[in-house]
Amino acid sequence: MEDLDFLEPEPDLEVPPDLPDDFLGEDCFTEPELPDDFAWAKAAPNIAGAFARLASVLDKIERDWFPAEVCACVREQIQAWNGTD
Repeated sequence: MEDLDFLEPEPDLEVPPDLPDDFLGEDCFTEPELPDDFAWAKAAPNIAGAFARLASVLDKIERDWFPAEVCACVREQIQAWNGTD
């Protein structure tokens, strides 16, 4: 059998801290709405659900971890971007 040592974490690898039990809050038990950006996924309910949940988690991370000023600045830059560098 092939040597599977590569599956073992490095001894000096930092393990991230445990997230609090309420990290996702009550919202994690409701099916989030699919953002308009992902409307193309509506034809496949499993894919649409996955993208809706992803967007919901990313929105929560944005709200909880980043200052509103940073989010506003990033949005401004994205909206002003013309698709070139």
